[in-house]
Amino acid sequence: MDTSKNKTKKRRGYGEGSYTNKNGRWILTVSLGRDKKGNRIRMSASGKNKGEAKEKLQKKLEETDFEKLSQEKYTVKEWAEKWLELYKKDKINSTSYITYEHQIRNHFIKPLTWKYIAH
Repeated sequence: MDTSKNKTKKRRGYGEGSYTNKNGRWILTVSLGRDKKGNRIRMSASGKNKGEAKEKLQKKLEETDFEKLSQEKYTVKEWAEKWLELYKKDKINSTSYITYEHQIRNHFIKPLTWKYIAH
């Protein structure tokens, strides 16, 4: 006899962030986008329970000056070239770099050259 029931797990809404429980405190972390170097901008708050963490984070978000966090507007071409140079050039061998460059130039940049990356 199987007495287990199908339990559906409640999912968080889009943009709600992620909760972790460390040392008995709940930490809520949300992503706010990326900075000029492509690094993620994150904001977090902690509380005794999930509700307290959420309230603290909402208060922080209301007090944040998002103008300072705004990014430059990059085209797909600009960002792809920057990504290849900053994140791949020193981490892969030269033949892989040439392959990446070819793939990006011919299959990624050409069709999307003047599209802007949303932020």
